[in-house]
Amino acid sequence: SGIIQAIDNLNPGGVQLPPIEVSIAELREGETPWGDLHFSFTNQAENYHFRDIRGRARGLQLGADQAMQLDWLAGGEKPGTHLSGELTFVDFGDVLASYNYEKVIETSAGKVDLDLSWPGSPTEFSLEATDGLVKIDVAKGRFLNTSGTTSGTLRVVSILNLADFVSRLSLDLSYIFE
Repeated sequence: SGIIQAIDNLNPGGVQLPPIEVSIAELREGETPWGDLHFSFTNQAENYHFRDIRGRARGLQLGADQAMQLDWLAGGEKPGTHLSGELTFVDFGDVLASYNYEKVIETSAGKVDLDLSWPGSPTEFSLEATDGLVKIDVAKGRFLNTSGTTSGTLRVVSILNLADFVSRLSLDLSYIFE
């Protein structure tokens, strides 16, 4: 169902598509607005390229100063995906809350620089199989008291549990096509 299934069922190299400019003015999940998304798409042989990715998604600004790009290199001996670019945010606690995490931090601004690669298609992201760099810069901020009995150290670890958080950032737009 949706775009994720379409990507999983795509036969790389089996379809040659013309260059496409995509602009989605309003992303929604049910009645909840997510933001917007803009990118250009090209494919060459068995490789798919998403360039100039910009937009907003649940408190994250995609490609504010440096546009994001995603390359799905399906041809060759080692098929894989490469994602690079930056995400910016104002209050990272609001971003966490929008993904149904407890708001354990409050920030005034921040930026995440990504340069990640993993084997397989974009939908086969696995933190364990990912190689690359993630750089997080946060301006002023503070940790908040939480409702649980979590110690301060465990709260920091829970914030940095990128495996679950990054998987929630996966671009599942299937609800748009239903």
